[in-house]
Amino acid sequence: MTPSRSTATHSFWAEPATIIGIDPGLARTGIGVIRREGSRSGRLAHQVVRSAPSEGVEQRLAAIHAAVLAACLEHQPAIAAVERTFVNTNPGSSLALSQARGAALAALGAAGVPVQELAPSTVKKQVGGRATAAKAEVARMVRSLLELPAAEKLAADAADALAIALSASGGRQALTARRPRGRRRRRR
Repeated sequence: MTPSRSTATHSFWAEPATIIGIDPGLARTGIGVIRREGSRSGRLAHQVVRSAPSEGVEQRLAAIHAAVLAACLEHQPAIAAVERTFVNTNPGSSLALSQARGAALAALGAAGVPVQELAPSTVKKQVGGRATAAKAEVARMVRSLLELPAAEKLAADAADALAIALSASGGRQALTARRPRGRRRRRR
């Protein structure tokens, strides 16, 4: 079964699936790839695409496009999750974020990967446990859920991308579930 938009956040995947998460940004774009099998997930890859303001915007966007496309071709994800753009108080920052997001979406489209857009609060809630979770809390949960070694360096943008992929796979509840949960009985 290949997850569609409607089944992408289902708690239990019927078959193993690879999911790519993208945390877009013009200066730093995080890319995280996980493999979901039942109620377990593991990291396949992560990276941060960095660019300097001194580079031309076309070069920066081309680098994001190339990196996302390369990750898709290497790992063949069943679905992609991209953080939804929020309106920033600085119009220049909003434009730069939108351009980076567009480059990533174009690469996903070229690779034929269906895209799910997730709000930052949704990612925080599904991975960190609450919509207002701090970045450090989310990064700790990513390390825990993917069983990453504590000594391994994990850039904030890569942790965010992995969190986005985890959120698309069902989040913390699906990964820590030992059995399907039924209705609770009320005590009288």
